[in-house]
Amino acid sequence: MKIVTDYLPVLRINVENLNGRTYTQQNVDDIIKQFNEKIEKFGTFFGELGHPTDGSMDVNLRNVTHSTSKLRQMGDVLQAKVILLETDKSKEVDIASLLPKLVLRPRGFGNITPDRRIENYRICAFDLIQKETDVFAGLI
Repeated sequence: MKIVTDYLPVLRINVENLNGRTYTQQNVDDIIKQFNEKIEKFGTFFGELGHPTDGSMDVNLRNVTHSTSKLRQMGDVLQAKVILLETDKSKEVDIASLLPKLVLRPRGFGNITPDRRIENYRICAFDLIQKETDVFAGLI
């Protein structure tokens, strides 16, 4: 069971999201560059279902449910293509049936300027977030 999604929206460029942060074109260019470097070095870019509750930026292999395979920018939206993986976690939560209820969100760290723009952003993962139950779901 390898399911590849269509491109999913990740974030909007130069639009303040619901947590008051703004990702710039430079952020998106940096995210794409970092993503491509990690794909070249490691061959994959894992993500989890939900952001870790402890605020960790590390991807826990026990919680991996998918891999991001491609990124692209369409207008002011960064999009990603996801491969659902056959892992213990994805089987436990039946990730394939949850897919229509999920959104893809970046997990990373950086500095936030006084005008709420993000600087020096480092991408760690693209996580699948449940729309109804996770406060991060509506951040786009």
